[in-house]
Amino acid sequence: MPTAVTTTQAQQLILAGIDTTGLTEAEVQELAIVMGQNFEESRDGINFRPQRYKINKDAQVFVDPFGNSIDELKAIVLFKQKTRGLWEEGNTTPLCSSFDGIMGTDENGNSRRCAECPQNAWGSGKEGRGKACKEMRRMFLLTPDNALPIQISFPPTSIGAIDNFFSARLTNRISDIARQVKFSLVPTTNNGYKFALAVLKNGDDVPPKQILDVNKLRQKFVDSWKNIAIDDEDYMQDAVEGTGDDPEPY
Repeated sequence: MPTAVTTTQAQQLILAGIDTTGLTEAEVQELAIVMGQNFEESRDGINFRPQRYKINKDAQVFVDPFGNSIDELKAIVLFKQKTRGLWEEGNTTPLCSSFDGIMGTDENGNSRRCAECPQNAWGSGKEGRGKACKEMRRMFLLTPDNALPIQISFPPTSIGAIDNFFSARLTNRISDIARQVKFSLVPTTNNGYKFALAVLKNGDDVPPKQILDVNKLRQKFVDSWKNIAIDDEDYMQDAVEGTGDDPEPY
């Protein structure tokens, strides 16, 4: 038996972008129920993949899957992941990758502790710079404008800022789903290459009722997020077409 939409906020979210002009209040309620049910059914028959937002290092913006530029992402962080990837130049699939930053598995299924791997040593990168194995921070976020979580990966240049920000939040007893985070980008350079550096600030507190709803959504997906394959888009930052200023090579 369908249940009525119990909050104005939930109803507005379900009917976002739908013109309800001319409908009675009862019809609006019925439409919200129908659309809510259909949204759930729309996930049947596919393996849902969170949509990836990319970083454009030249314009200092995030880019959604439709190519729209976003100066600031305001979101609830549902899941954070330390990832690693070792690429051979020109290949999109890593030779070795790690979903926890602790154990890496190569293309033949062999495992090795990342801390003991020579490709994770300073100076192992191209021309003796940095590390050959790239460490990243992957996140799954819930924004006010999206009905389902999105995916974004920050490259090594942003790791310090990200770790410091969330460490400060933990020190102040702020859990990920209790307060929003505002993400923006500023330019930085590393070894002569231009990158976008993540800037993180605290956003609004998440109301207790929404925390419960967000946690239910998180529990639906978190196990599948842990093993989404790592590819070159996790590490590389997009350049503005025609600048000739590509990200640092593998």
